[in-house]
Amino acid sequence: MIFILDDDQSVRTSLTRLLRSAGYEARAFADADECLADIDAAGLSADCVIIDLHMPGMGGLQLQAVINRREPPVPVIVFSATEDVELRAVAVAAGAVKVLRKPCDSGVLLRAVADAIGGPSPSPVHVASADPDHFVLDAGHARYHPVGTVSFDRAVTMIRAAIAAAHRNGVRDLLVDISALTGFPSPDTFERFLAVVEWAEEARGNVRLAMVARAEMIHPQRLGVLVAANRGLVSNIFATEAEARAWLARRDVY
Repeated sequence: MIFILDDDQSVRTSLTRLLRSAGYEARAFADADECLADIDAAGLSADCVIIDLHMPGMGGLQLQAVINRREPPVPVIVFSATEDVELRAVAVAAGAVKVLRKPCDSGVLLRAVADAIGGPSPSPVHVASADPDHFVLDAGHARYHPVGTVSFDRAVTMIRAAIAAAHRNGVRDLLVDISALTGFPSPDTFERFLAVVEWAEEARGNVRLAMVARAEMIHPQRLGVLVAANRGLVSNIFATEAEARAWLARRDVY
């Protein structure tokens, strides 16, 4: 069982999804007291604890000290956005097996968890080999226009499957229109980061992705586009399909 301690709901949701997709059991808590009470009440033992360094109430370093006194010892991964090198060094000196910056590449986090518990590195997220519904090949391009009410996690998986289908069919240009998908609010920064990392991992530099989304879903600074570029995925996002098609038609975008 992997325990996650973070006061940010979106981080708890994203990390829980990521760990479960890799085959781990995971439980997330908003504060240290809640986590410790749950462990004591249920008699649960943790294989690893991922701790946010800065939390209200009992902070990450204090919780780490409590965990260090438990038998048997539990591996701790410190997960924080802090730039304080000294504070991060204190966490390592206190026995943290890894200190990771937030946000963190999903593969890096999963490898850290595998190293902490002494197990094999988890398998990549499985994507179905069949082309998803609403995936259409059109004159050297691919178009994916899913509809329905889904969770954000499900939407991420659906888009990843479309990228895999484009790659499998030897198509470089993929237009994904999610304007008809409902059921989730505009994702926050961390959710966008993890989603784009997944898509970039699937694209492997072989797919150009043009997305169409409702205006409220588009980040003002197009954060996902920047993250994608850093991961080798050429992408952009637009409010209309005409704009997306025009961008894909450009030969100066690689």
